[in-house]
Amino acid sequence: MAQPGNTELELQQLKQKLDSVVFGPEFVALDERFVPHGPETTGFEIEPRVSSFYSALGPDDDDEEDDDIESCELPINRYAGVIYAARYFVTRVGFLRSAKRLLVLSSNHLTIVDPYSDEVKERYAFDNIKEITIASDSGNHNADRAFTIYIGKSLKETYTCRCRQQLLSAYYQLRERASSIRKDEIDAATADALSAVGASVSDNSWATSSGGPGGTHKLGSGMYFDSLFQLCGKTFTMSKLSTTRSIAIQPVKVGVLLAVRAASLDRLDPETHTTLSSILLIDIVKIQRVNTNSNELVLYFENNRIHRYWCDSREPFIQAIANNLRSWLSVSLFVEEVSDSCEFDALTSTRDIPQPVTFEMPVLKISKNKNDKLQFRLLGLTALAIIERDPVTRKTLASHSLNDIFNVVVYPSVSSSRDDLNSESSEGLSGKFALELKHGLTRRYICLGSRVSRRDKEVGLGLSHVMSQHEHELRQLIGDIAGHGEIPEWLKVAGATTLLSQKEARSLFLSNMIEMCRMNKLHVPWSTEETKIACKEGSWGTEVHPEWEDILLRKLVNLNFIPNLVTNDSMSLVYHHLVQFNRNIPLGGLRQRDRRAFASLMKILENVKEYSVAQLNSPSNTDAPIPTTEFQVELLLAIQRLLCTRGVFEEIPSSQYKNSIEVIMELLHSPMEEVSFAAACVIKYMVVNFSDTRSLKSELANRRAIFTKYHCKMYVARAFDLSKTNRVGRVPFHSSKFGSIYGSVAAMSNTERSIANALACSQLGLDYLVLVMVLQTLEVCLSSGKKATPERVARDLLRAMKVDDFSRHHALFLFNRSLSFSITKCSSILVKVHILEQPTELVELIQDFARKHGALVWQLYLALYTQDKAQRRISSQLVALLTHENPRSSFVIRNIFPHSLLDDQKVSQVEYDEFVWRST
Repeated sequence: MAQPGNTELELQQLKQKLDSVVFGPEFVALDERFVPHGPETTGFEIEPRVSSFYSALGPDDDDEEDDDIESCELPINRYAGVIYAARYFVTRVGFLRSAKRLLVLSSNHLTIVDPYSDEVKERYAFDNIKEITIASDSGNHNADRAFTIYIGKSLKETYTCRCRQQLLSAYYQLRERASSIRKDEIDAATADALSAVGASVSDNSWATSSGGPGGTHKLGSGMYFDSLFQLCGKTFTMSKLSTTRSIAIQPVKVGVLLAVRAASLDRLDPETHTTLSSILLIDIVKIQRVNTNSNELVLYFENNRIHRYWCDSREPFIQAIANNLRSWLSVSLFVEEVSDSCEFDALTSTRDIPQPVTFEMPVLKISKNKNDKLQFRLLGLTALAIIERDPVTRKTLASHSLNDIFNVVVYPSVSSSRDDLNSESSEGLSGKFALELKHGLTRRYICLGSRVSRRDKEVGLGLSHVMSQHEHELRQLIGDIAGHGEIPEWLKVAGATTLLSQKEARSLFLSNMIEMCRMNKLHVPWSTEETKIACKEGSWGTEVHPEWEDILLRKLVNLNFIPNLVTNDSMSLVYHHLVQFNRNIPLGGLRQRDRRAFASLMKILENVKEYSVAQLNSPSNTDAPIPTTEFQVELLLAIQRLLCTRGVFEEIPSSQYKNSIEVIMELLHSPMEEVSFAAACVIKYMVVNFSDTRSLKSELANRRAIFTKYHCKMYVARAFDLSKTNRVGRVPFHSSKFGSIYGSVAAMSNTERSIANALACSQLGLDYLVLVMVLQTLEVCLSSGKKATPERVARDLLRAMKVDDFSRHHALFLFNRSLSFSITKCSSILVKVHILEQPTELVELIQDFARKHGALVWQLYLALYTQDKAQRRISSQLVALLTHENPRSSFVIRNIFPHSLLDDQKVSQVEYDEFVWRST
């Protein structure tokens, strides 16, 4: 077994290796299409900017500096909740008519954009905005969502917005940050100016000469807001109960520095006072004031976040939050008097108790902690949530509801965004993925090479980190042909011989997460890139405005991709609109399929293929842009969103979309897993009805159009022909260690080469996501939704599987033993379908195949021990069908089943492997 010291050493070496790959750039530039730059709007009367002393800095230089600040790169810190830019869909209220606008907030400007043409209408610097007032209704409840922006001396504009409180919170956070930056610059300039004349900063005699208190009327609105922010901004030194390090019997308190801003509660670095994290004040549900302890208080936030503090200035802290909410946002704070913290204890005490999980695997979480950027965690799946656990105590450190997932980022194996296209140094091959949550935070993880280590009631399927020692022992076992070697303990867990690489482990986790979401009737939105700043209108949890949805659909209708006129700019524009549509429209959120937009995207898909083929036939044209993995994925995901609607499930005319369907079938066989996965998703949503209403006629028509005889063969072959599996990412686990031993593949002996290939990856790992989509679709068409499948289609799909062929039934029974829950469940149902649908003579062969391939005993195991009730029911039925009127299979079950039920023999005497050989 691997020693703990070696385990820790290898983990540290892996962290060092990943350091240059998974973190990416420290800064990110704002996309100008989402955050427009340009000249400020003029022509309105403004107040004097600053006093005579500050004007020495030069107003022109200051304006240029503001533009430079906005166009520069910003740090990637989205797990801290800091807002850098945001956009909101608003209605500009007019006397005769209203106009729809996008209000874009950036670091120093408020920009008004026409949502139809993306034209910048007005752009105001924060310093020119005098104030924003909230209009209240007759009952003084602020319910009409209206607000008025006062610009300069005389200009004012009134808007309405669905998420007004979020808009104002973002505005004040951005404006206060710009104010603090300007204050630091002015303080530095003041110190330089005073030192030049021999004065000091502490000497206040210079103030009267430049106007002093009597000259404050000369200050512009920018300086006015600077003063207000300084008045409302207060810092508090507090003690916080650590949620990660403390347990119920041993609480751990950490010192924190909190700043109550105008619209947010920020945690600051105690030394540098820089912002570490930020939470909007409107996200505070309530504050509990504990009477038995004058220093204790509990803050309850949205999304079940709870913080417990101890502060000597408790009342001023609560009062500061209440005043800022009332003054800036016209919101009341709910403060509750309690005698103890029993509610907090009841909600958090269960974190210390290890809860049962269906699936668990080791990951490295990318943390904002600079001293420990890669933190070792166990990532678990329950029926309703994804939980992060301590690897030693199994304590729950964080929990994310499946319903709270805004987007899953599946980083591609080969990305166009990276200059280094070395296949061994991409984020995708490192097993990196991210969860973008609706409350605005991003959790990034790196999967580790894994093996099966647990199967019990507490952990349905548990993986642990694979070390070089495990690989070495498995190599020795495979090379021991005589079978005299001792089997290590870790290999005695079912499935432990499957060593998963980092990318395979990621695919396995995501496939199991998709199955959990499917059981909860949730769709899983995903992409290959993180959501860009200000790409999503409103917050990530905001519902899309119906009029904004119509505008986005109209933009898709107007997209063009002409093969002979493709340039980098035209392809970039198409990609921009696809990304904007996919991030703003939730999967399954469209009211009805837009036929014009759907026809436009399907035409673009055809043209992309035509363009790609033309480029392959003329390789001399090296300067032409290439449709990247990201481009292909976003195009397919946009088509998927148009297919998945809440309205009536519509037909896809085969005569109109015959060529497009052909392209999608070809993309299903793409060597890039992400493209193949996206194509499989599109096919699934073409033939499976996820709308609220039944439409048997449309389902029949679509399945008849998609699954022609030729397409049935292509579709089934993607799953059952193992020679067509994904090959991108097939790298050894510890290539750096064994590369020095073997030198090169050519220098290996045949035995060494076969062992290396056997250990390089599992046979299915890189295809988990594609297999899940394909098998789920086949299961619906042949079993649960068979009524909507034409007889010809069902017959062609069954024939295309060629279950009597060795390679095909071998693949089918291999799926039965998969680590992916969905693959196991759907393939088990497909075995059941074959037994019920195939001729009698073939059924007996299937029963014998199942026994010889180990599927029979494995289904018996699943029927008895798996956590999923549906899988237990399916496996129980399958065991009965596989042994029906087959004496050879019945004999196997009779020998095993009584002992496992009656417990009349020792466990060591009733241990069998999947081929029904008794372990000794």
